[in-house]
Parts: sequence; structure tokens; C-alpha cells
Amino acid sequence: MLALLAVSAESRAQKPIKDIDSNPLQLRLSTNPSPARPGWRRERQFLRLGAWTYFKGNTPVTGAELFRTNGTKTELVKDIYPGSDGSNPTDLTLIGGKIYFSAKDPLHGRELWVSDGTAKGTRILIDFVSGSASSNPLFLIGLSKGRILCVLGARSVMGLWVTNGTPASTKQIAKSVTPYEYRGMAGVRDGSLAYFGYRGGIWSTDGTVRGTRLVLKAKMTYGPFRSIGTNAMLCEVQDAALNAEIWMLPGTPRTPVRLFTIPRPMFNSGLGLQWSVEFKGKIWFAVGRKDTFALYSTDGTPKGTVKVSSWTGHLDILQGLVTDGKTLKFVISNHLSNQSVIWISDGTTKGTKPWISLPGSGTRRLCLSGGKVFLRSSTAQSGSELWVSDGTKAGTFMVRDLVVGTKSSIPWSITEVSPGQVFFSADDGTGLNKREPWISK
Repeated sequence: MLALLAVSAESRAQKPIKDIDSNPLQLRLSTNPSPARPGWRRERQFLRLGAWTYFKGNTPVTGAELFRTNGTKTELVKDIYPGSDGSNPTDLTLIGGKIYFSAKDPLHGRELWVSDGTAKGTRILIDFVSGSASSNPLFLIGLSKGRILCVLGARSVMGLWVTNGTPASTKQIAKSVTPYEYRGMAGVRDGSLAYFGYRGGIWSTDGTVRGTRLVLKAKMTYGPFRSIGTNAMLCEVQDAALNAEIWMLPGTPRTPVRLFTIPRPMFNSGLGLQWSVEFKGKIWFAVGRKDTFALYSTDGTPKGTVKVSSWTGHLDILQGLVTDGKTLKFVISNHLSNQSVIWISDGTTKGTKPWISLPGSGTRRLCLSGGKVFLRSSTAQSGSELWVSDGTKAGTFMVRDLVVGTKSSIPWSITEVSPGQVFFSADDGTGLNKREPWISK
């Protein structure tokens, strides 16, 4: 099996995206996939809008700026901060068909920007702190009526703010000692509310001071919020005994509902909503404890929260829940046997079964595209590299050993560009800034 994979890998055409059309010097483009925030929130690296994928790129001439690619052509969107320093765009967030982000320029410092994907349509949205001083916006959330909720990190304005881009609409909702007091901010589907963890409690806000309230007094875990329905939210909190609890927040003044309690884990750090996805109108999530873990689904009610399947004897928890709307796929790795199995589920216990196995452990970062699963997996022979599977043995192989031998390129942020084609960040060991954007199909 391994020999077959090695042979197949060489047959796949793959090349790094190096050609920056707006730069005739064709300088090498690099990316930085490192977490920009604490572990409970990783910076979004690649955003898909229409036929283009947007990301923060870096060249010696432009510095870190907003770039885009359609899989064939790669170009600079706008040189916001001329020169090699760059505007260093962060917190890229897709809201209402536009990209909002934090960036700096010589006149305004670091402020809130918006882009429709073109140079002309890329502009500063609001200068929270007049002049060249920075407000340092982060944690961007879209609310109804075109409003943007964000946290400002500058000491003079630190706290929770809302704006639609006009001075009259720009207001501070709450103050804080540090911007990282606000945890895991997320908005509901209809834009009426946003939820966040703050000082030992779960809060909601409608974008006004009066409409900002404590919903649940509990310590938020590292799992994210998950919207369910139009204005309800699921969250994971921790009780006094360090057990994890899944709660439904109804989006109204009604009392929150505890759906499920997960006993304190002994080895697995992943609990419930860390691995979750919406599928068939429900939220599906993995629960792990010691060598036993299970796949659950919930419709937001205690009665509608059920165990679909469970596994024992595995030391690596179920990871990478993804769906194409028809089926659910995830991976179970065992680092002792150095083997990983991709599973498929139709939402029933009987229909949850192994799809394909592959050598290697540490398998994660699943991305569905064109009926295939692209993922990152690690073997002793090739290190951590990009793999692909269509569910057959012949169609399951390492795409290419970017760093030949046992060293790893560690693919990151695997994102679909078009059906069967993915964009990702990896380090082949030759770039000046180490990590570069790559395309594969």
C-alpha cells in the first residue's frame, strides 16, 4: 500500500503559486498560518468570495498585504501601506459579501477596513481614533442593518464597539481591561445578536448598551459557539468539577437549557463543540474521554440530543468533521498503530462506517472538494504532507512530498478554490519566509 502511494504521488501535478501579476519582479509570495490569537481563536487565513480566494500574503517589496487567487492568477488587491512594511491585514472576516479586516496605513494607524475584492472597493470603514494613532480592532462580527461589532485593543478606547461606518453609528457598548477578556465572539444567523464569553459568564448583545446582558453565569471552554436555527446558539462551558456542559442559548430572555454533560476527560483534550459541524439541520459534535469517544447530534433540545456512534480503544480523538450536505466525514487516527481511518455517515448509526484507511497518524485539516477529501497526514517516511482520497485504495495517496524525506511541509488552512482544487499554505524549505501558498488539483 505504501509503495503504491509513493508512486502515485509523483504522478500528481502540483506547483506553488509564485507569479504575482501586479509585481513584474515575480517575487516569492509567503503566508503566515500561525495563530494570531490564543488557542480558542485562530486567525482565518483564506477566505473564499466568488471565484477568488483572499489571504494575507507577504513579499519583500509590498510587505504583508491583502492578496487573492483564482487558482491560476494571483494578484495584490491593494497596497494599503506602501513600502516593505505592509499594512499587515488581520482578522479577515466575510460579512454580507464583503471582507472586513484590521489593517494599518500611514494616515490612520491600524483601523477597520472593508473590501469588495477590488482595489477601488478597498477602503477604510471607520477611523475609531482620529489621526495616525491606532484603535487595533479585532474579533469582527456582522450584525443586522449593516453594523459591525468588534473589540478595540488600544488602551484609550479598549472595549466592545459597534459601527456601520458612519460617525453617528459608532458607539462603545462596554469597556474592558484587556481585549482578550472577550472570548469566542460569534453572531447568530439573522444578525440580531452576538454571543461572547466575558469574566466568567456568557453574554449576548444586540449592538446596544441596553441590549447587552449576561445570559449564563459559567466559564466558557475552548470550544466555539455554534449557531442553531435563526437566533439560537450552542456553547460549551465548564462546571466546578471541570466537567464540560453543552448549553442551548435561545436568543431571547428565556432561560438557557443544558443539553448534555460530558464527564471530565482524563487524556483527550477535545471535548464537545471543538469538533462540530451543521448537518441535516442539526449540530454534530464529538465527545472524548480517556480511550472512549462518541459522535453526537443535537437539534437544540435535550430530547433531540442523541448519541449516533461510539468508539473505544483509540488514543486519538475523532477529528475534522466536514460535510458536503449529503454525508458527514471525519477521521479517527491511532498514533500507536500509525494508521488513520476516514469515516462516512449518513446521519444514522447503521450508516456510520469506515470509508477508507491510510497509513499515518496526526491526520487532520479535512477539506471536501470535488467528491474527494484533502487532508494533512504524517508518516515516518515522508513527514506531515498533503494527502487526498476519493474513497478507493487507488485514489488514496500522498499528493506530493514537498520536503523530500522525513521532514514535513505541514500543510495548513486547506481551502477549496474550485471543485477538486485546493489552496493551502506549506513550507517546502526553500522560501525566504518559509511558508508559501500552494495549489493542487
